[in-house]
Amino acid sequence: MNKVPGLYHTAPYLSQTQTRLLHVNLDESNSPYCALSPTIFYPQGGGQLGDRGYLVLPDMLTSQKKIGVLTTKRKDEEIRHYLDINEIGFDLLKKQAGQQVTAILDWDLRYHQMRIHSAVHLIHCILEQVTGHSIPYPVRSPLNDESGENHYQLLDYIDENILEKATTELNEFCLSGHEIQTVDVPEQGNNFRIWKCGRWSIPCGGTHVKDTKEIGMIFSTLKVKKNMTRIALRLSDNSG
Repeated sequence: MNKVPGLYHTAPYLSQTQTRLLHVNLDESNSPYCALSPTIFYPQGGGQLGDRGYLVLPDMLTSQKKIGVLTTKRKDEEIRHYLDINEIGFDLLKKQAGQQVTAILDWDLRYHQMRIHSAVHLIHCILEQVTGHSIPYPVRSPLNDESGENHYQLLDYIDENILEKATTELNEFCLSGHEIQTVDVPEQGNNFRIWKCGRWSIPCGGTHVKDTKEIGMIFSTLKVKKNMTRIALRLSDNSG
């Protein structure tokens, strides 16, 4: 299994790069994918969506010179880039293994994920500040193309008024500008990373913006259902 370096960690703002096509295969469900070295595509995980985008193949002997990357997932130590490609294109692409290609991200998706990912961390931290409670980490924090959420075991001390106050403080905090870092902690194991902002830190291996000003205005909603407290966030450019 090929262990592929991830530029999504070392250079998260890089949206395009030259890379090498390592191999092209079918997965267990016969879906076509490829491996790249290095890769700028973040593999789905930690609630964050796998990156999308496309590959440009200048020397490919087919009219399909731009191959869509539908999503990106990790399998063991391999990062799989799932491809929008027909059977003929798949056979031709396999013959291109070892060649240089251009990888291009769907930057709108990636940048939204970076912004909303830090927002869901920050609302957790500020809710602790507003309530005076130490809040257990979310059970899950799923992100999608429009929003992000924190799902908690029932937090009966959080209501809409508390969330509104926390959201106001969050927006003020973001607007004032604070550095965000994501750092490796190798002594904790392979790929273990910590998100840091101000006095707060949360274990997270995803991608994030480098300053809170980039997040913009945040809107929040609260849902309590089946003993779960769900806090959903939208950014101002996804508020509809």
